Amino acid sequence: MIKPAWHPASGSASIRWVLACVAAVLAALPCKAAPTADVRLQKTVVGVGETTALEIVVTGTAEATVTATLPAVSGLRVSGPQTSRMSQTTIINGRQESSITTTLSYQVTALHSGQFTIPAFEVQVDGAKTTVGPLRLRAEESPQSAAIRLRTTIDDRSPFVQQPLTYRVTWSVADEIHGYDLTIPALDERHDYLVHVLTPSSARTQDLVIHKATHKAAVGKETLDGADYTTFTITARIYPLREGSIVLPAPLVRAAVQQGWEVVRDFFFAERRPKLVTMTAVGEQFTLAVRALPSEGRPRGFGGAVGRYSFLVSASDTVARVGDPIRLTMKVRGSGLLSQVPRPELGALAEVTKDFTVLGTLEPGEVSGDQVVFEEIVRPKTADVKQFPSIPLAYFDPSKEEYHTAWSDPIPLRVMAAPDVGPVEAFGARDASARTPSEAAGGLRAPYRGPRLTDTPGDPWSPLIYLLAAPVAYGVLFAGMTVRRRVLRDAAGWSRRSAVFGFDKDLARLKKTARQEGDAFYADLADLCARQAAARLGVSSAEITPHDVPRLVGDGTLSQESGARLEGLLEEIDHARFSPHSTEAAARLAILERARTVLKGVKRP
Repeated sequence: MIKPAWHPASGSASIRWVLACVAAVLAALPCKAAPTADVRLQKTVVGVGETTALEIVVTGTAEATVTATLPAVSGLRVSGPQTSRMSQTTIINGRQESSITTTLSYQVTALHSGQFTIPAFEVQVDGAKTTVGPLRLRAEESPQSAAIRLRTTIDDRSPFVQQPLTYRVTWSVADEIHGYDLTIPALDERHDYLVHVLTPSSARTQDLVIHKATHKAAVGKETLDGADYTTFTITARIYPLREGSIVLPAPLVRAAVQQGWEVVRDFFFAERRPKLVTMTAVGEQFTLAVRALPSEGRPRGFGGAVGRYSFLVSASDTVARVGDPIRLTMKVRGSGLLSQVPRPELGALAEVTKDFTVLGTLEPGEVSGDQVVFEEIVRPKTADVKQFPSIPLAYFDPSKEEYHTAWSDPIPLRVMAAPDVGPVEAFGARDASARTPSEAAGGLRAPYRGPRLTDTPGDPWSPLIYLLAAPVAYGVLFAGMTVRRRVLRDAAGWSRRSAVFGFDKDLARLKKTARQEGDAFYADLADLCARQAAARLGVSSAEITPHDVPRLVGDGTLSQESGARLEGLLEEIDHARFSPHSTEAAARLAILERARTVLKGVKRP
């Protein structure tokens, strides 16, 4: 029996085969799933002042835009986030799977001990919202010691808007410290207040690293509870920009404090090392109750200046003609937020516009030191003007809680009438009769008998200079290139010779500053040691730190004996800056002599 060309049985088998092929192709394609979000803490138990990372991890098949707002928790300081992405592709049994992980990382610091709960919060992934959390964090009390102390002061806790506040943080150190982590969150500008860190006026200063930024601190001495301390003081000016409650978080410092010595033994040797204990000190948190400026007694024309100010106006010319421009310089000097002092609107003052035309400059004022300077152009209208009038500057004095007006002094002027100018004088002629045209003999066809306008004064040396310029320039270039090739061929040798020749001179210069006040001696000595060692080894000076010396020993750049001496010298210089004896001339001369001995022995093995 002959079957027809198509039979139901054979058709079903063909359909099943086609479906199997389609299923295989679909299985090999990357599947697109909805992204998933998770949140985690790297550490769930920390010490006071210790920082842990809070990570929001979103995993999907495509790059996603992730945003989140962490809820505020009293006692925790949160900074960030930092965003990172990682893509991964896997193929298993012909099945390809791709994923992209987006991570938002926040830094969470515990300001005091206790159990903290970060409530559940929303995370937006490409506009879709999902809820993650809650998280729990326990902060344990860190060891406290009288070796370090931290205190904060502010001159007013209920200021007015824009009132300048003096915020001061003093860190007291009794013992030697080996590394520190100091954070002052109030120095980070926010939308509700401005911060200006002041440069200390004391003779001794020290650079402190505060949350990845370097600020100068005033160095002093004090005695607390019978113990002597070295103090480092940071002073800032804070200007609240809005009314209501503003929180200045507490500063915090963690430092490795030396408490005696310990002996570390191995199979062959025993080494005496400082015994370090990590200590924590926390300052005080301030909550400001900022008040709005009163409406009662507010003068007309008040532009928002807060503080105490004086007002001075000067003129570029006191003798002018009608319509001549006169440049006015208006200086506002005081203790307030100078960037917020408004420009005096001369065009709105009737006593000014009556006698003067005001240009109306829109340029902002220039802040310089304790003053802001504005400039304006005015033109006298008539010759009857005898002076530029006194003009007002209204401001609010927060110390007296009342409005005041500072007045400038009037400026005497002598204004003359504008001269009558004819058409010839308008074009610059000095003598109108000299410019009267006259007919030349011969008319327009008369030849010109004056000097030839195209002639230039002759110089007999010009051709020779032009001929010799190119050979001389080529010779200078060739000599420079020759010297450059020789230097590059032996760059390390030139650098080493330069270091050897200049070393004794640099040491002599530092020896002169050893008896002077200030901590610049140790910073200069550390820089000199890094530059000299780098030049003698042929490496970058950025690689010469106590942490990098073992690596240089390991890769053969530095011998083990020289490396141990150099590492000990750099650590001694770093620790000496915080020593109570750091200002003694004998200690400085002794460490300078050790630096001479150690650095002269630094060389490649």
